[in-house]
Amino acid sequence: MEPLLPDFSYAGYAFGETPIPDVAAQRFDVTAHGAIPDDGKSDQEAIQMAIDAAEANGGGIVFFPPRRFLVNTDPENKRSIRITAGNI
Repeated sequence: MEPLLPDFSYAGYAFGETPIPDVAAQRFDVTAHGAIPDDGKSDQEAIQMAIDAAEANGGGIVFFPPRRFLVNTDPENKRSIRITAGNI
């Protein structure tokens, strides 16, 4: 059996065919909550803190600056990132 290569060419907002719209909302930068890109360590806790801050605000944009952020690097970590409110 030959392995299949998934087609991710349509991944992203509106299948990658439409630019992401500008939205007027408060921005919650994950790096302001402790996420450090490209350090090889999980940023899960900081990402959750940015989401929690946006939820407490009644909504907002959880922003990831261009770089690489890691989540669930520890196989023993069974916690999920959760969004429990709307407008995030």
